[in-house]
Amino acid sequence: MRWVYKSFQIICCWILLQSSALAESAVLEVDGLMAANQWREAAKIVFLEAKRINPHDSRIAIAQAKAGLIDDALESVNELYPDARSSALLSIVRNSPILSFQKEQQLLQQALYWGRRNSDKPYTDGFKSGELASIALYYSAKGMEDKAKLTFAEAINDAQSGLMADDSSGFRRITDLLRKAPVKQVKSWMLSDIYNALIHDTDSLNRAFGCIDMVAVSARLKNRGLMNKFTDCANSAIRQIEHARLKNRAIEALGLSQIEMKGFVLPPSTSPILEAIRHVRSGQIEKSYEMISGFGENLYVSHKSYAYGLIFDDAIKRGDLHTAQYFAQRGDDDTQISIWQRLAEKQFELKSQSAAVKSYTKALTAAKTLNVATDVNLFNIHSLVRLGQSLIQHGMKEEGYKTLTIARSSIDKISPMNMEDRVLASIAVSDAFWHNGWKRGANDLIRQAYFDAHSYDTTQPFGEMRKLDLLVSIGESIGGYTTLKSND
Repeated sequence: MRWVYKSFQIICCWILLQSSALAESAVLEVDGLMAANQWREAAKIVFLEAKRINPHDSRIAIAQAKAGLIDDALESVNELYPDARSSALLSIVRNSPILSFQKEQQLLQQALYWGRRNSDKPYTDGFKSGELASIALYYSAKGMEDKAKLTFAEAINDAQSGLMADDSSGFRRITDLLRKAPVKQVKSWMLSDIYNALIHDTDSLNRAFGCIDMVAVSARLKNRGLMNKFTDCANSAIRQIEHARLKNRAIEALGLSQIEMKGFVLPPSTSPILEAIRHVRSGQIEKSYEMISGFGENLYVSHKSYAYGLIFDDAIKRGDLHTAQYFAQRGDDDTQISIWQRLAEKQFELKSQSAAVKSYTKALTAAKTLNVATDVNLFNIHSLVRLGQSLIQHGMKEEGYKTLTIARSSIDKISPMNMEDRVLASIAVSDAFWHNGWKRGANDLIRQAYFDAHSYDTTQPFGEMRKLDLLVSIGESIGGYTTLKSND
């Protein structure tokens, strides 16, 4: 028996050696293809490596479509669990740059087929409603109103069927989708259909937040009549919420939805955040800042930072440059780059170019502090990349290129213990380099990113899932690379 055990050991060692050799061969092949700028071929192999980790992950198919690998994406869809196929097919249609109209319609029909099949199960958590509503929004975006109406009606009917089983999740999925959708996709008749069904939801909490979503959508559509109807619906539901904290959350959420309507005047509120926004909108900027300076924080969220972000965002949307600058001067160190960049972009939009240059200078000053920093994170790298791209787009090319150079040198300051962030940072900077014509620098960065992703330690918690995510991100990026004039 000892010789049998010994033979088994030898076979296991041989298998391990062969697997290691195959893996090393794949790395060399991908690296060679990248070095030769054969990006599609390299992306194919990277995606195959991701599929070996989990062939049932829908992110692979979606990323393959974005990379223009439609046949590979459709093959990946066939390996997904049935519940995931409808959303994956719709994502392929949305994200593919090369689909013909005939192929697009064929895939939409397949997405409808798989979406409808989700209702065959006893508990679907509103999946069918959400998927049908997503397809209806896509039809609407393409101007196919008749198909949009039929599909949306089917989504509403499915959500109503859920109400009979005390399941409001279908409506919550629909209202959440509409709130996140681009305004051009959403039509007033969709909101009317939802209102007529949502008022019958006996779950006051779900009804309240569903109506609150629709208040925001009505505001974006500039439809005050619908906004008033949904506001009344929300207030009626909020009065029935018994839990004090949830009731306060709903009151605050309603106010934040209402201010999306241009010219809306906030009434006095029990919500401190809404009061801070009301004060700043009435010109009492110092009083508003004093209020939020007293907000506390817990293990999960800084209420001060949250309120600061809401007020700054509101000022930018309204074009209130005075308020935006006041708060930019008092922002946290970590947000200085993005805050001043956003202010500069708004100033350029409003033709205040000299002020915009001054704001960009403030952002560049904050960026330079990272050049001498010893501890940098992924958020910092993304901030630098966005700033560099923004500067280039607004004609400040020299400053933009210098900022991207700072981003490149800052990657090495991310802790080696945080390899995931180092890879994602390398992808972000590589993309910026490539699309600005710095092909050599981009090539070096993405090749290192792939090597680090391939070598990612999968023994740590969620290691395999994170490695898959990194490989998918790399495949999606390099699949989109095209031949550009080099600035090297």
